[in-house]
Amino acid sequence: MQQYVPMFRSQGQHPSLVGYLPALYPDKDSYVQILDACAQAGLRYLEIGIPVEEPYLDGKAIKEALLSVQKEYPKVDQVIQMAIQAVRSAGLVGIVMLYFETVEAFGLQAFANLLIEEAADGVLIPNIPPEQRHELACLLAGTSVATVNFVRYETEVEEMREIIADTTGFLYLQSMKGATGGKFKVDEKLEEKIKTLRSLCEDAGLPVALGFGISTPANAKKAAETDAEAIIIGTGLVMAAKAGPQEVTRYLGQFSPYLSQKAPKQYLLSVDVGTTALKSSIIASDGTLVDSATGEYPLIAEGNTIEQDPELWWNAFCSSSKRLLGRNTEIELSSIVLSGQMQDLIILDADQQLEGNAILYSDTRAQEEFALYTKQFTLERAMKITRNSSDAASLPPKLMYVSGKRGALSGLHFLLGAHDYLCWKLTGKQVTDLTNAATTGLLSYETNTWSEEILAYIGISSDQLPCLETEIQVTGTVTKKAASQAGLPEGLSVVHGSGDAGSSTVGVGAADERVFSCYLGTSGWVAATLPTAIDPGMGVFNLRHPDGKQTITIGAMRTTGGNISWLLETFAITSDRYARMQEIALKAPVGSGGVFYLPYLQGERMPFNDPHARGAFIGLNRDTSQSHMFRSVIEGIAYGLASIYEVLRESSTSQSIRVVASGGGAENSLLTQTLADVLGVPVMKMADASNAGVRGNLVLAGKALGWFESYSLQKQFMQIEQTFYPDQEAHAYHKKAFPRFKNLYLALKNEFCNIANIE
Repeated sequence: MQQYVPMFRSQGQHPSLVGYLPALYPDKDSYVQILDACAQAGLRYLEIGIPVEEPYLDGKAIKEALLSVQKEYPKVDQVIQMAIQAVRSAGLVGIVMLYFETVEAFGLQAFANLLIEEAADGVLIPNIPPEQRHELACLLAGTSVATVNFVRYETEVEEMREIIADTTGFLYLQSMKGATGGKFKVDEKLEEKIKTLRSLCEDAGLPVALGFGISTPANAKKAAETDAEAIIIGTGLVMAAKAGPQEVTRYLGQFSPYLSQKAPKQYLLSVDVGTTALKSSIIASDGTLVDSATGEYPLIAEGNTIEQDPELWWNAFCSSSKRLLGRNTEIELSSIVLSGQMQDLIILDADQQLEGNAILYSDTRAQEEFALYTKQFTLERAMKITRNSSDAASLPPKLMYVSGKRGALSGLHFLLGAHDYLCWKLTGKQVTDLTNAATTGLLSYETNTWSEEILAYIGISSDQLPCLETEIQVTGTVTKKAASQAGLPEGLSVVHGSGDAGSSTVGVGAADERVFSCYLGTSGWVAATLPTAIDPGMGVFNLRHPDGKQTITIGAMRTTGGNISWLLETFAITSDRYARMQEIALKAPVGSGGVFYLPYLQGERMPFNDPHARGAFIGLNRDTSQSHMFRSVIEGIAYGLASIYEVLRESSTSQSIRVVASGGGAENSLLTQTLADVLGVPVMKMADASNAGVRGNLVLAGKALGWFESYSLQKQFMQIEQTFYPDQEAHAYHKKAFPRFKNLYLALKNEFCNIANIE
C-alpha cells in the first residue's frame, strides 16, 4: 500500500519508527493530545492496540494499559471507530492490532467490514491461524486497508512466502520472547533472517519492520544497524503516554539519532510577488528559513482602474536576490521557486515586448463588457465550464475591454499572473499553473485546458495564452541575460510554482482533506482541499490544487476580525484592547446568556451572497450585560465561519478534520477556542503564519525536485504554537444554538433589504 512506501530506506539511511499504543489510552481526551505529541516528535506509524481481556502476548505495562481501557470501553467496534478517527486526525498511519480471539468472537467478515467502513490504514492480528489470515486478506483485497503480518523468528522460508502472499502493508519480524519483555539481541541468525525476509519482500514491494521489545535508545541503535526498514517500540511509549504528552515528546526524542539521517541541506530561493511588495527568501530543505528581503512598489489606482508596471516586479526581484546572495555567500542555491498574485492581465506584443501596465486582479473597470458577457455568453454557461462565478474582475470582460480599446487581439500574447511574468523573464518560457488559471475565468475546469468556447467568444486562441503546467515541475533554467541582471548563476533551475492561494494552502498544511485552513483577519475565509469542485452558486471559489487533480475550495466571510475592531471602537476600549475584550467576554457564560450576534457589518458573501445583510444583536433582555454582548460577538464570528465550514465539510470524504488558524485573529485565544467548541474539531494556531507561502513554495519545489513524496506539509515544518481542543459541554450547547443562528438571518433577510431601500 502506498502509505507504507516511506518506510523504504536508501543506502545509508536509518529506519522508520512504528509506535504501539493501546486505543484511547490513558483516557479518550488525553489520547488525542498524546497522538499529537507523537506526530510532532516524528512518529509516522502507530499500532492501535485494541483492548482484550487476556493480552498474553504483551509485557506487564502493556497488559495493564489494555485492561484499563477495556474496562472503560468494552465495545470493540466503538473503540476501533474512535481510535481510527483520532489517529487519522493526528496525521498518523494507523494499524489496528487486534487479538484473534476478539476477532473470532466479533466475526471475521464483520470485522473486515468494520475496518473498510472506518477506512483503517492497516490491520495486524498477531496470532491469526494461516487459514483465517488468508481469508482476511481476501476480504480486504482491493480495499484501502493494508494487511500487516507477523513473521516469527523461527519461521522458515516457505512459510515466509505464504505470509508475504497475504500481506499488502509490511512484514513484522517478531519473537515471542521479545514481545513479552525479553532482551533484544542482534546475532548472525537475526541478521540472516532479516536479509532473507527483505530479499523475499523486495519482489512484493513490502518493507520489513523489526519488533523485539525495543524500548531503549541502546536497543534502537542496534536495530537501526540491521537491514530492517522500520523498528517498533511499545512498552516505553505506553509508560510515557501514562505520564503525559511532554514525557512522550522526551521519550521519543531519545530515538531520533537512530531513526533519521538528515540529508545534506539544499537551498531554494523562494519568491512571492505580492500586490505592493515582493518577498524573496532563502529556505533550506529542512524548513530552516535562512534570510529574507523585500522590495516595495506602487500601485496605479484611480477609481476601479488598478494597474501596475510588471518591470517593477522584476526590478524588485533582481535587487532582493542580489541582497540575499550578497549576505549569504556560503550558500549554493538548488533552484528558484515562484508564486504570486493571480488573475492579472499582462500583455506582450508581436515582438514579445511588454505592452503597457498589467491590469491587476482587483481592477473592475470592465463593467459594460461584463454586462455584455453576461447577456450574450451567460454566466450560467461560464460557471458550468469554469466552476466559478464571474464578475468585471474576470479575464473575459477585461480582454473584451482591451479589444474595444485597441482593436483585434491577434498577434498578442498574454501572461496571467505576476509569477508568470517573472518566470518568463528568468527562463524565456510562457507558462502558468492550474491554480492561477482557475481564477481567470478562462479554464475548462474538468479538462484542465483553456476553454475553446470562451476563447472563441472573446476572439483569441489558446496559442496566445501561456502553456498550462498540469503539475508543479522544473519549468526551465535561468538564461544568461537574466543571470547577469539578477546576480544569479546561469543555468539555475526554475520552478514556476503556483499562484499564491496554492502555495499558502500547502504552507499551512491544508494540502489534503484532513486539514482545513481558516484565515482570521479583518475579513476571513475557510479553505479546504476537496476531491471535486462545489457548486459555485453557493458562493465558493474553486481553485485547482497544485497537484492538478484535487480542488482548493475557499469560502469567504466578508467581516471576521472587523467585528471585533468595531466592538472595541464602539465601546471605547483603548488600552490593552484585545486582552481587555477577552477579560470582559469571559465573564459571560458559553452562549452569552441567550444573546446572538449576526456578524454582517458589510453584507456577506458566503454561505449566502447578500450585500444588504446587517449586523445585529438579538435576544437582549434586562439582564444582558456588556460581557454578554462581547462574548456574543466572538460566538457570532465563530458561527459565521462554521456556516462556511459546514458547506465544505459536507463535500469532504475525510473522516476526521482539524483546522489550522492563521491571521491576526488567531492571536485571540477566546476566538480560537470558541471556534473549536463550535466546530467540534481541534483548531491549531500556526506560529509563523507570515511565512506560510515560503513553506508552501518549499514543499511545491521539493516535490518537483524529488525531495518530498507529496504536497503534504512535512511535520517538522508545521509550526503549531498551540492546539485548542473542543470542550465537549460547550460543543453540545453550540450544536443546539447553531441552527437558531442560521435561522435568524433567514428571518431578517427581507427586512435587511427593506432597510437598504429606505436608505
